[in-house]
Amino acid sequence: MKLANAICQTKQTKGASKLNLLSDDNELKISLHFKITVCLCLLFGKYGSKYCKMKIKAYLKPHCGWSMGVRAIMDKYSLEYDDLDIINNQNLYAEMVEKSGQPLSPCVELDGVMLADVSGEEVENYMLSNKLVETTDKQAGAPTNSPCPDEVHEERAKAGSDGSPVRFF
Repeated sequence: MKLANAICQTKQTKGASKLNLLSDDNELKISLHFKITVCLCLLFGKYGSKYCKMKIKAYLKPHCGWSMGVRAIMDKYSLEYDDLDIINNQNLYAEMVEKSGQPLSPCVELDGVMLADVSGEEVENYMLSNKLVETTDKQAGAPTNSPCPDEVHEERAKAGSDGSPVRFF
């Protein structure tokens, strides 16, 4: 059987995922049950990734070095994700705190698995070690493990000194 011709399907079954891997001629059927919500067909490497798409929610700040690192990793692997602005949307911030159990960002939810207070580098390491993405030679477009430079904070402090109220939630 040629795995390249395989079709990967996932199905939620009572909190567990069921994987069926079928060839065009139905020679091979594999059913696996897991209590994780990660897209199981990605266990089959590049063949599975053609057919399954991760659901990614990234709880990020608009202007933050750590958040920019997470975005750079998503772009590096050409992943579709929800970029959720936790600074300008109090409900998204509350959702992040509830799901992650802590108030620090960025947080990234990959198919229901929450990575709390992570850098882009940590997100990349998690995805590679769990075979959710394949290694690539493409470079990230921003530092993946660093905060904003001090100059950026100074610029924002000057720009924000216009008498506007500071929001805390």
